[in-house]
Amino acid sequence: MKKKLIVAMITVAVMAASVACANTKTEPKDNSVEENNSVETASSEVSMEEATEPGNEDSSVEASTEERKTLTDEDRKKMHAMSDVTGEVDGNSYENAFFNIKFDLDDSYTFSTADELKEINGIDIDFNNDIEVRQAIDKGDMVVVAHASDKTDAAPANNIFDVMVQAVELEVGLFANEEAFLEECKSSVLPSLPNATAEIDTITFLGEEHPSLYIKANVDGEDIYKRYVCRFKPQFVSLYSVMGRDADTFDEVIRNAETVNE
Repeated sequence: MKKKLIVAMITVAVMAASVACANTKTEPKDNSVEENNSVETASSEVSMEEATEPGNEDSSVEASTEERKTLTDEDRKKMHAMSDVTGEVDGNSYENAFFNIKFDLDDSYTFSTADELKEINGIDIDFNNDIEVRQAIDKGDMVVVAHASDKTDAAPANNIFDVMVQAVELEVGLFANEEAFLEECKSSVLPSLPNATAEIDTITFLGEEHPSLYIKANVDGEDIYKRYVCRFKPQFVSLYSVMGRDADTFDEVIRNAETVNE
């Protein structure tokens, strides 16, 4: 479990490399590195470079709509239950009732489509189908269930937001394990990322002080900042990351997170 979670943090190294080398993407090599490739692809996509073109977004959405019409009521109930773990995007908000958390992003952000999430994760599933997404999570994959950036056609992203979910064999009430988990991630990140510093600090998150992994990397003379926080629930962990160029504002999305149910 630790190995898979640490892999998600190591993607900061891939992020830095792709900032320096535009148009570079990580391609799967073999099954033995499938997990790494999934997260590396995510990092490549969330780097300050080109995002996946929407392409035939309209046609894919229409196809998904037609597929959903054929689902039984039982299937729909299952999918609703599955979405409690993965959460839902509504406009410029991401909400997850299972983890009791909500992020409201400003209008400059755009969330990735289902097709883009498929490419980001590097796994062949339909991200419009909550059952398939949940099955990938249950297998132990760290799945990027939401990705948003302020990239435009005219300019690369200045800010990026990601939500990842993974099934783990843990009990509830693991606040103390947040710091231990992030500390393990820190020790794995630094050797892989030149010109970077990483530290475990604290951040006000959901109205309380929580441990956080803060990373500062310098790529071609430009500082890039990234922050991770995590949230445990029975059998699952959700990892939230933000990345940006402005040291004063890059982590506002995490700081402004709210609970869904008081």
